[in-house]
Amino acid sequence: MSGLVKNIQIPLPGVQLTHIPQRSNLHKGINIPTGRKQTGMNQLQYLEILEESRIYLDTKQAECDREYWINQFHRVDYEQETGKMIFSDVGVIPRVVADYQIVGSLSRKSNTWLWAWDNPYLLDNIIQDIWEVKEFGDKNDIEKLKSPKWEATEQDAWDMTAIAANILNARGAYSFLSDDIRVFVIIKRIKTIGSI
Repeated sequence: MSGLVKNIQIPLPGVQLTHIPQRSNLHKGINIPTGRKQTGMNQLQYLEILEESRIYLDTKQAECDREYWINQFHRVDYEQETGKMIFSDVGVIPRVVADYQIVGSLSRKSNTWLWAWDNPYLLDNIIQDIWEVKEFGDKNDIEKLKSPKWEATEQDAWDMTAIAANILNARGAYSFLSDDIRVFVIIKRIKTIGSI
């Protein structure tokens, strides 16, 4: 499956935190608040993780754009079977290849978010890592991370992508349209395959 995509700029607000609490218990990329035993995360803790994830993805995305220029390419081809995205220039000459995982999708018709782990049309190899995000949501009782489908905006979709990127230590993220669905992916590995 391949498709022509527009250049996408990630709309992650760059809110500066004046103080980020020190936390020592890490779940891969995300800091889990320590302290008394909890059955779930409170709203403030969730907002801290969300902001930390936005900052993480914003930083990684800037590095990815600076090094690989992924928002400058006119075409991206993606294949479920290989789990590869190939970024090409105007002459359809491949320049960058990335291993990806689909995080989820946002329906423009129903304004709903659907996690990739609940989408029966996706192959296991491009969603296998996203199960860790669901496990994190289950463990910390975060409704948006454990509910398969819910009403959402594009900002919500980018927030879920940022959290997934942070948990999974992604190199960046990307979004593309497929019919009336906007698909959100994280980039696991990326490299140039020609001169940029």
